[in-house]
Amino acid sequence: MKKATKNLFSLTILFLLMISSATAGAETLDIRGVWKMVESSWEKEDPTLVGREVIKFITEDHWIVVSHRPSEKAFLGGGGGTYEWVGDLYQESVEVLSWDPSSVGTVQIYSIDLNGEFMIQQGKLQTQETNHELWERWQKIGELYDEDFRELYGTWQLTEAHYGNEQLDAEKVASSYGKVLKVITPDYFVGTFFGHKGEGFSMTYGKCVLQDARYRETILAWSGEDNLVGYSPTFFMSLRNDGKLHQHGYLNHGSFEDYLLDEIFIRAEERREGGVFDRKAIMAAIRAESKAFSDQDMDRFQNCFTEDVSYATYNPDIGAIDSEGRDELMKRTRAHISANPEKWDISGLLRSDIRMKISKDLAWTSYLQEDTLTGTRTRELRILEKVDGQWKIAALSAIPLK
Repeated sequence: MKKATKNLFSLTILFLLMISSATAGAETLDIRGVWKMVESSWEKEDPTLVGREVIKFITEDHWIVVSHRPSEKAFLGGGGGTYEWVGDLYQESVEVLSWDPSSVGTVQIYSIDLNGEFMIQQGKLQTQETNHELWERWQKIGELYDEDFRELYGTWQLTEAHYGNEQLDAEKVASSYGKVLKVITPDYFVGTFFGHKGEGFSMTYGKCVLQDARYRETILAWSGEDNLVGYSPTFFMSLRNDGKLHQHGYLNHGSFEDYLLDEIFIRAEERREGGVFDRKAIMAAIRAESKAFSDQDMDRFQNCFTEDVSYATYNPDIGAIDSEGRDELMKRTRAHISANPEKWDISGLLRSDIRMKISKDLAWTSYLQEDTLTGTRTRELRILEKVDGQWKIAALSAIPLK
């Protein structure tokens, strides 16, 4: 009993240390995704901005913002650049910003407050032309990747293109348009021609659907062709053997007739798992553990854990139970199944009040688990470690609730 109590105490300490580590710096915040501005200090200063829609894409290393007025099919402006975390501060490097060309080359520093699907970005925007106390509230409307982490989603940079009768190699693309990025997510896309010091900047934004090799865009904003707003062209899109993205199709709308659009992209940044992908993967790992135990499949059950897994539970009928290491856990599990051969029916298992923190290779989650078939309620804790790209349970505890 003393050993069990000691291990339960050690697990609690580890849990608290992980919380401290996970919340110590905002660099652990996952703000990647597609965001819609719902409130800001800009409208308070300029009422004419009311009614506009502002969308922000935050990728692994880049930020891109687009503003338009849907009721008028009007493009209002946009910008983009890169970002990084320095301590708990979010820093944006501006590469283009149509509203303020003097901001190009500057680094703007902000604080970020993330609360569920809402994000507040706050700080001072300081340039030669602007000195503004910025406060923006954003709502997340889309994830950067889907739960399958499909290869075509992400941030791509244009290297070759064929537009109508004009063919451009990498050198020509760079000299004509500067850096050209396209972000493709499960629900939205944005294409940004950064130009040179603000000259030649253009962008298009909208919704998209990718099904097999067919890719359809619905254009919601376009800086140069407002008559294309609402148009939904379909393209063929594929990932070539050399890792490059190929988009091919034709525009047939307004002034465009059988207009060839053929583009080759390279990946602009490394895709990193996390966010919704890791959250779903972690909960899938927990469900897999329950399913393997229910099926009494010891090979699958063993694969759910790290070699040094720590296991600690308390039951008022039998007291504290603990186990150190996967081998010991498997020994106890086999003994339990031998003594209790009837399979556990998990069809009534519900999990709620899920709390989670994720770092690069370590995560913790706690949740309320209820078995509606037996009326049993427990507060569960899982600490998981990513091993060879797969989340495995490194420690777990379960405390019964009245």
